[in-house]
Amino acid sequence: MISKIRNKWFTANFVLRHRWEDGDYTDYELRQLKSTLKLGMWVKTYEAVGKRKGTPKEVFNKDNHVRVYMIGLDLIVCSVWMDISKPTFGN
Repeated sequence: MISKIRNKWFTANFVLRHRWEDGDYTDYELRQLKSTLKLGMWVKTYEAVGKRKGTPKEVFNKDNHVRVYMIGLDLIVCSVWMDISKPTFGN
């Protein structure tokens, strides 16, 4: 299950994956979820490219990066995580 909340200050994505989920067994996350038992909480931050600002040649410049924060919970039979990012506004 995936759901998204988007407003002008932030974007939040919620994901729930469980051990009995149907899907492609070549998907790394799904194979890991079915083969390992995890219990814990985790936090991750990274930068991603946001919406385009400026001309197309400048798509990957430093001003287009946004910080993304991920918070997750592993509960043996399911994994739940949420990522939050501040959207960039441009053309």
